[in-house]
Amino acid sequence: MNLCTLAKFSASGPVKKDLMKTAGSNIVIVGLETGQVIQPHPEPYAVVFVVLQGKGSSLPEQQSIPSNPYILFP
Repeated sequence: MNLCTLAKFSASGPVKKDLMKTAGSNIVIVGLETGQVIQPHPEPYAVVFVVLQGKGSSLPEQQSIPSNPYILFP
């Protein structure tokens, strides 16, 4: 399955689609257009981002993350 085909995008902000929810974890796809961000917020679980297409950055370092399904960053 190509996960990129499941992503949805909106000019009004990030679009989150739940793929799986369990008692200990959630798996979601978040579609972001250029310039959109996910604001830092506390979560009761660990969060891992995988950039499937395009590039992203993580706060607070603003480290650029290229698209590559093998690169994970917390």
